[in-house]
Amino acid sequence: MDHAKRLADAGADALELNLYALATDPDTDASDVESEQIFIVRQVVESVRIPVSVKISPWHTAPANFLREVELAGAKGAVLFNRFYQPDFNLEDLDVHAQLKLSDSSELLQRLRWLAIVSPHTRLSLAASGGVHTAQDLLKAMLAGAHAVQVVSAILRHGAIAVSTLLQGLETWMRDRDYATIDQLRGALNLAHCPNAEAHERANYLQVLQSWRV
Repeated sequence: MDHAKRLADAGADALELNLYALATDPDTDASDVESEQIFIVRQVVESVRIPVSVKISPWHTAPANFLREVELAGAKGAVLFNRFYQPDFNLEDLDVHAQLKLSDSSELLQRLRWLAIVSPHTRLSLAASGGVHTAQDLLKAMLAGAHAVQVVSAILRHGAIAVSTLLQGLETWMRDRDYATIDQLRGALNLAHCPNAEAHERANYLQVLQSWRV
């Protein structure tokens, strides 16, 4: 809360609260982890007068429910998802090897699935984080229901020009298809019109399996 107050006092227009909990103690219950995180969200929201967005992990058992609790705690936005850096083992010196591995577009798929699921059921401003490298990635995130995307790896690879490339691609795609505003396309491919999302996901799974060819 102290950091939140200091950032707000320094002139921040909004805050992103990056939740992270590595529950390695077998006596730690999952509900306790989530309850503590919601408590933190509520305390930070109450400590500042600016909007707070919450970046969450993809490993929640019920992300849609957790995001509802985040919204009830007073947050105005959510970022899907945290991207964790996984350590590897070095077989030469038998040590844990930490290395920064940049994302690629394949990581976006997990974000698309959950954006499509939660976007019809929340008033949170949603952002996609992880796997946005091309204008096509940006468009897919918005079609799933994102209001914004976060880009890091593409900028580290290509420099600030990556942002211009994304925006130009977005503008070209919209112009070619007669979209006047982003609101017209946002959420067009979410599950708002699918009453049974579980059945929809199961059908997609079977279709993917049947698409394999040797």
